[in-house]
Formats: sequence, structure tokens, C-alpha cells
Amino acid sequence: VDGLHLRAGNSLARTMQIHGNTDYMRPLAGDRTPIPIPAAVPRLGREDPISDEVWALLVDAKGGPTRPHVLWFDECYDEALYRSDSAVAAATSCDLLVVVGTSGAAALPFHMAAAAWKKGAAIIDINGADNPFADHARDRAKDGRGLWLQGSASRWVPALCERLLAR
Repeated sequence: VDGLHLRAGNSLARTMQIHGNTDYMRPLAGDRTPIPIPAAVPRLGREDPISDEVWALLVDAKGGPTRPHVLWFDECYDEALYRSDSAVAAATSCDLLVVVGTSGAAALPFHMAAAAWKKGAAIIDINGADNPFADHARDRAKDGRGLWLQGSASRWVPALCERLLAR
């Protein structure tokens, strides 16, 4: 939800933000199309108060209230907002699934990994802690098509990219 994939240069077309993006908001009613949060809205810390001036910027084109463009825990995945069906389809048709830094606590990512595993895709999991994705990767490692790289993304992603691009 942090928009890092887009800031790193990925396009919206190639990025499935299945839990939303905190750089966007959307109207509470009517059209649910995400709206970029205005540049004039400062990044605030968790405990920082929101001024009346900032609240005035956090409205839709008709002046109506908005909410962050994120999937709350009590909400359902939705193709139109989160490209959830597209994400599952991509996982179902991939040859290699690379999972980086997620716990596996949310249903859709876990379902995606299970779909890729069932299809026979190779699985690489990069994570500091053991998790369900690591289980899939270790299972694939039995036939040389899986790997759990324990550690940080900053440690393993550059090395993995270099290795994959060299092939």
C-alpha cells in the first residue's frame, strides 16, 4: 500500500496493488475511482493532528468526503479497485512467483501462492521470518524450483535480479 513499486519505476498497468495505495483516496459515495492525494497534503506521522486546512484538501471533486484507497481488514477484494482477479490470474499463469516481505496473513496473497504452487510454478520467498510462502518455496526446492532467502529485501532482491537477468 506504500506505492514503492510505482516510485521504483513500475507502471500502473504492470502493478497490481491488491491492498490499495496510500498515495490515493477515493470518494465515500458514488464514483469509487481513486484520486491522487493532493501534493499540498503533508506526510504526517501517526500521532500528528490533521489541520482544518488539510482536511479541506481531502475531498472529492464535488466536495464530498473521501477515505484512503486501501483495503481494510473487514472489506472484500474487488477487481475494479484492487485488480484482485487479475492478480490471481497472473499467479495462476506464472512460471516463477517471487514473494518479498509479507507474512501471509492476508487471504489473497496466500491464495495466489497456492495457485502458483498448484500450477507448478517455481517459488522464491524473500523474508526475514518464516511464513507460509517459505513453506511453498521449500516444497518446490525439493525438485530444484524453490528457494527461501531468509533476510531483508535490500539484501536479496538486487542479487536475485542480477542472477535472473544474467540468465
